[in-house]
Parts: sequence; structure tokens; C-alpha cells
Amino acid sequence: MRAIARVAGRLLWANPGRLIVLVAGAVSVALAASGILLAASTSLAIVRQTVDTGWRGTYDLLDQVADQRSGASPERDLMRRELGANIAKALQKLTPRERMVFELKHYQGLKLRTIGEILNTTEETAKNTLFRGTQKLRAALKSVR
Repeated sequence: MRAIARVAGRLLWANPGRLIVLVAGAVSVALAASGILLAASTSLAIVRQTVDTGWRGTYDLLDQVADQRSGASPERDLMRRELGANIAKALQKLTPRERMVFELKHYQGLKLRTIGEILNTTEETAKNTLFRGTQKLRAALKSVR
């Protein structure tokens, strides 16, 4: 154990990158021995990149993963904002009652029976109002598809 610490100390003093290669290699061997192959292959990829390209500072594994959030892509973010604006404009075209039923059903997650009670009407009337509002929204948003 002391010999390993001594070698690690020399590597750290001489070249910090080589210490990372040593540690990553040891981790990959330990992971492979325990049967965790995905982690072992990722660790070996880190070692290979460090050895192939030389030590250039820190290695961040998250840099290797594609970012799928809408904010990560300006194009996707623009499409999301345009769609939101189109939906808001289409909602404004509904009657106040249709908009209320649609928002209570789809944004608040209420059941039609509850919506009917809130609006002092029957469940069937709420259902018909939702249907008419949904049809109007589909017609208004047809060009967006």
C-alpha cells in the first residue's frame, strides 16, 4: 500500500494527468472485475482519451453526453416559444366558458364532473363545451402541425 502511495505521489508531482490515468485505469479494472461493464468501458474511454490526446486539464464526462433540454438548442427554444404563442392566441379565440373548461380540464387536471360542479352545470354540458373548445383549437392550430 505504501508503494502505491509513493508511486501516486511521484506521478502527481511529475504529471497530474498520468495520476488520473493510473486512477482511472485502476477504477476500470475494479469495475470490470465486479461485473459493471458499462462503467468500466466509460472509465477505459477516459483513460484512452487522456493517453491519446495527452493531458489537457480536467475531463468532464458530461461533455460527452448530448444535451436534450430545449434551452440547449436555440432552434428548439424558438420553436417552443412560437408554439406557446400560437396556443395562447388560439385560446383567446375561445369563448370564456370554453376557455375555462379547457384550462380546468387540461391545465388543472380536473374531472368533467368537478368542472360541471364548479360552473353550476352538468357533467354532460361541461363535456360538450370541452368538445367544442377542442374543435376550435384544432382548427386554429391546424397550420402549426
